[in-house]
Amino acid sequence: MDSAKSQSSANPVPTSAIATRMRDMPSEMRPREELKRRGAEAMDAEKLLAILMRIGNPGRNVTELARQLLIAAGGLEALAHMTYLDIIGLHVPGIGEVKAMELEAAFELGRRASSGAVTATPRRVASANDVFEIIEPLVRGARQEFFHVILLDSRGRMVGQPVKVATGSHDRCPASATEIFGPVMRRGCTAAILVHNHPSGDPTPSKEDVNVTVRMADAARILGIRLVDHVVVGRRTEASPSGYSSLAEAGVLKG
Repeated sequence: MDSAKSQSSANPVPTSAIATRMRDMPSEMRPREELKRRGAEAMDAEKLLAILMRIGNPGRNVTELARQLLIAAGGLEALAHMTYLDIIGLHVPGIGEVKAMELEAAFELGRRASSGAVTATPRRVASANDVFEIIEPLVRGARQEFFHVILLDSRGRMVGQPVKVATGSHDRCPASATEIFGPVMRRGCTAAILVHNHPSGDPTPSKEDVNVTVRMADAARILGIRLVDHVVVGRRTEASPSGYSSLAEAGVLKG
């Protein structure tokens, strides 16, 4: 046996040499190598984000760029609920339209997987609790109000994914009848559920929520659409064990 080979196999490469090689590795590769070694669940958010972003920009490696983006967005939860236009609007050098779209798409896929909305068999939506379970993962941690419409077929089964029809401020979400019922009519559905979140976590309907429900119910009747419910999604707490309020259960929507 060759003596050099024998000596090499008997003496493993020093840890310091491995560390040196890691330092010599292009910065864009380091988060990926860490994922291989440790697994995604053990990694910091900025490094996971760096893997999605792939490359940095001149003078800033991809991990530093990811950190800057998180700071500009106000944290991961805030970033996860931004549209690609919101992300571009943060004006972080190196984050252009394509990278912003990729990030929005990745976060949206994560929300859909978490909500269980992607299923082979259409899900039947039979209660406000069903609505909560579908929508809550999509708005968890959101700092704005999001107005969604769940489209239903004649058997009360969800058609496609919940449609986000409007984005509001921290306490108000403007949405017109056209925005709300347009997707319902385009898909040929005859029933729908309105749902929006309260970022405060308190699902108690406001006076405006009640007024919107009455207006939308009137519009739905004119359009021949059955408005099944309007659900306000908050958080499950000791004060609000269900985490939601149903305007139908409250008697605002009648027959």
